[in-house]
Amino acid sequence: MKLMDRAFCVVGPPGCGKTYSISKSVKRNIEQHGPGRVIVCSLTRTAAAEAAGRVGLPRKQVGTLHSFAYRALDRPELAEPRISEWNKEHPNLAISNSTSDVNAQASFDTRVAGGAGDERYAEYNLLRAKMKPRELWPSSVQSFARKWEEWKEANFLLDFTDLIEFAARDTTHAPGAPAVIYMDEAQDSSTLEAELLKNWSLGIDKTVIVGDPNQSLYAWRGADPEEFFPADLPSERKWVLGQSYRVPRAVLDTSLRWIKSMPGYKNEPYLPRKDDSGVEVKGRSEFLPQADLKRPGPLLDHAQRKMAQGKSVMVLASCGYMLNSLVYTLREQGIPFHNPYRRKAGNWNPLHGSGVTGRKRLLSWLAPRQDLWGEDAKIWTIKDVQRWGGILEAKGVFRRGMKKQIEGAGEDMRPEDLAESLAEWFEPDALDRVVNQDLDWWKSRIMKTRRKGLEFPLLVLRKRGPQALMDEPKLVVGTIHSVKGGQADVVYVSPEMSMAGLMEWRQRSPSVYRLFYVAMTRAREELYLLSSGGPGMAVEWG
Repeated sequence: MKLMDRAFCVVGPPGCGKTYSISKSVKRNIEQHGPGRVIVCSLTRTAAAEAAGRVGLPRKQVGTLHSFAYRALDRPELAEPRISEWNKEHPNLAISNSTSDVNAQASFDTRVAGGAGDERYAEYNLLRAKMKPRELWPSSVQSFARKWEEWKEANFLLDFTDLIEFAARDTTHAPGAPAVIYMDEAQDSSTLEAELLKNWSLGIDKTVIVGDPNQSLYAWRGADPEEFFPADLPSERKWVLGQSYRVPRAVLDTSLRWIKSMPGYKNEPYLPRKDDSGVEVKGRSEFLPQADLKRPGPLLDHAQRKMAQGKSVMVLASCGYMLNSLVYTLREQGIPFHNPYRRKAGNWNPLHGSGVTGRKRLLSWLAPRQDLWGEDAKIWTIKDVQRWGGILEAKGVFRRGMKKQIEGAGEDMRPEDLAESLAEWFEPDALDRVVNQDLDWWKSRIMKTRRKGLEFPLLVLRKRGPQALMDEPKLVVGTIHSVKGGQADVVYVSPEMSMAGLMEWRQRSPSVYRLFYVAMTRAREELYLLSSGGPGMAVEWG
């Protein structure tokens, strides 16, 4: 029995309100079955939470398929958190490309550079995800598998792929015995994951498969859209969301011309965005022959004109290293940028990254400056002092032992008590500089190991003023994979490919067509296709 013999399928083309539609559907099923009888799975917990929406699902009812399998198997001890032990025992097969979070995206990217261990580990998991017979595996992978599995067995461990394999083999229902299962972003799930979902779908009220086969980006982790969106899917089991709320006509036409060249393309027609009066939005789609990522000057000139008009901008590449020249130029010119979809990627988030960033420390120092903020100036809190003071040298700044006292102060300290404490904490000369918020002095006393994180925020402050530190950047920089689900008014797409990607392109691999289709359809108003920085290493826009 195929999974789709029983499941209901929702196809959500770009910008067609998939998350909103699924949230409504989840809400209806909660009302019918109760919140404890509905679960939402996706490739990441964040994506699953978006699909669940604000409908009152308990946290345990939302997560990755791996996390549900982990619970169904009664939370076995995992191999990935103990990779260091494997590496010590098998240094010639050391593994670095792994994660210990069952709610993270399980990825086995064979294209990522690494040692023999990383390569074998990735191939091993990819072949399992595709459910390829072991006798057909390369001998090198079979050799790795024997050693890895002996090590797991000796230590009573399961790896991430084991979670799906064992749950598919040994369990009959998802945790909590749900009546309804939603599988969001199903186009990026593997054959093995489809097998588990099929088993869990037996005997339940409803299984809802959600996604878009044309937006499948994870072939390298075993994703197979055909498992969830087969060509012979009965029309009564398929619902296509037919109205985009993002993609204008010109962008839709360009993206469709591109994706229709893909071998095996399946047409799922949808309408372009309309304005508030119901009129179709035409938008713009152009090729910029003089703009590329290796010499980003013309691209940045064009993009800054768009940002000056108040538009949000996104610059996309197929691989992260292709953005290095652009990022260098942005940093050099003090142009704010970020990637809100990958906050932990520090290279793309020099201002708005995760944790206490240099921007936050600088803003804490500047908070009382009326010359900068006027009526919006604020007195320091102990949290502010801990932020800007925690990166200062101790000698000549703090009285003996006072830096540690500041670090341990409670957040409930009253402002009037804080003002008195400053005189106790700082040396007399330093106190005078602190009271006057002397920015040059503060910069000069930052520890050498912490200065790098302040360089860009300080440059932005000098070139663009304090408000540029407060505002969310209008420019998003990232890979196509990183912004899936995102959008911007204006999108620039580079055609450049890695060597591995170029080989796929020459073989007319569907994954390349899908990748750039996703990139093009991030555009809400204007799409610009860039030129390549050199011959022979890029797709042809046609």
